[in-house]
Amino acid sequence: MSNKNVLFYVIAGILGVAIVLCAVLVPLYAVGIIGNTLQPSPDRKEKEADPFENFTFKSISATSMPKGQYADFTITYNGKDYSVKIYLLSDYAPETVDNFVKYAKDGLYNGTVFYRSDISFYEDTGKPSSAYLQGGAYTVNNAGELVRKTPNPYYGKIKGEFLVNDPETKNNISFTAGTIGMVREEGYDSADTEFFFMSYAHPEFDGYYAAFGTVVESDASETLYTFTKALYEADGDYPVTIKKVNVYTRE
Repeated sequence: MSNKNVLFYVIAGILGVAIVLCAVLVPLYAVGIIGNTLQPSPDRKEKEADPFENFTFKSISATSMPKGQYADFTITYNGKDYSVKIYLLSDYAPETVDNFVKYAKDGLYNGTVFYRSDISFYEDTGKPSSAYLQGGAYTVNNAGELVRKTPNPYYGKIKGEFLVNDPETKNNISFTAGTIGMVREEGYDSADTEFFFMSYAHPEFDGYYAAFGTVVESDASETLYTFTKALYEADGDYPVTIKKVNVYTRE
């Protein structure tokens, strides 16, 4: 056999093998059985999943007086006392409520201040678009400085009763106007004494913070805004004082 004939058969053999491999491998790659180690093209990249994309949070209000636990806040501003009644959501956040009730009964919150606010306004109307008030265990000394009260006893950090931390939790409450939630640090199980009032809805908090109470009144937004506006306008003077928190149960 001449060298030309040998070369012809070698090339024909290589082409035949290539055709067979293409016929087998191309369909396998197309359906994703092979080739998974390759970087996908931009249009095949998956978007980051929203953990609550198909979840509906529950908006809750307590315009009536259902049975259960309550916290009455006596709040002082400009020498006048105001009362804000909170229905505690024991069925949704039992550990969070129990923790709050223990500190309230110990008198930790009496004489403390709302020391932080976050408020923004609509540019076209000047009306508030969002706001919250934060407080818990701070007082103001004679020099106008914030001083943290030492809880006695201190009950430690509590479990974060919200969905991103515990998918089995019953706490599916949305942060609508009038909701009270627990302040936490970066860790999900890091809350202890601090809490915040929502004057306006903040749905971005849903599932990431523990809601544990809701204001009992006909217009929670308007009343809570009074305190938020007071703190905002005071600009660091901390004029809104939690005079006393009384916890009771309505049978």
